[in-house]
Amino acid sequence: MTQLNVVSFIFLVLFSTQVSASDWCKRDAPPEIKIVPVETQTIFDNSQSFIQLSAKETDTINPYGHDATSFTFGLAQREFSLDQSTSLKYLTRSDINQGCLWYDKIAVDVELKPKIYIAREYPPNSCQYKEVMRHEREHLNVDREVTNKYLRMLGEYLLKAVDAEDKYGPYDLSRQDEIAEKMQKRLADITRQVNVLMEKERASKQAEVDSLGNYERSGKYIREVCDKSHPDTATARDHMLRAYLLSRKPR
Repeated sequence: MTQLNVVSFIFLVLFSTQVSASDWCKRDAPPEIKIVPVETQTIFDNSQSFIQLSAKETDTINPYGHDATSFTFGLAQREFSLDQSTSLKYLTRSDINQGCLWYDKIAVDVELKPKIYIAREYPPNSCQYKEVMRHEREHLNVDREVTNKYLRMLGEYLLKAVDAEDKYGPYDLSRQDEIAEKMQKRLADITRQVNVLMEKERASKQAEVDSLGNYERSGKYIREVCDKSHPDTATARDHMLRAYLLSRKPR
């Protein structure tokens, strides 16, 4: 299983001394960038029926088509949050009414809370349960892989940004709030742009997991292997499906 392997990394960047028109406007230390992803323990829920799971809203595109009737026996969900914060250091010269600003600390906190639902018609340790679990774990692995990729990218982009402009100033003190906001927005925009790219690739990769080919292979395995080794589970499932479909027919 692929884990969130960017557990924690810190950039301590030592920049070469640059000639400045005002020697007093200098950083006292290089900026620190920390990106800390945390994944909570996966929660497993086997308490809901396939009818309840099928009613849940997801971003999954039905590979059989919008008009096809399909049922959900497994579902992988995750709560994902990415928060970026920037602290700055200030140096002011009240005698000349000027100031100087530089990046001090940039923190990116990432949290992934995974949860897997498997319909209660598939009891734990049944072949059907294990096959559905295999598929849902594949979704979580994709999440981890994509997240790792883009957190590394984010670290590189943030590093380049603070490397490009190691300090802002000297400036008139009346502009201090304006410049501080501009500096923070610059890094926030980079974080937001990388997050958009990450979500786009995540959606694409998850669609591959839910492709028609994968659905067909998994369904065939359940029918030809699991249903034969666990016939009671298959019979109970099919009885529930027939009863549900009959209940939806117009009278």
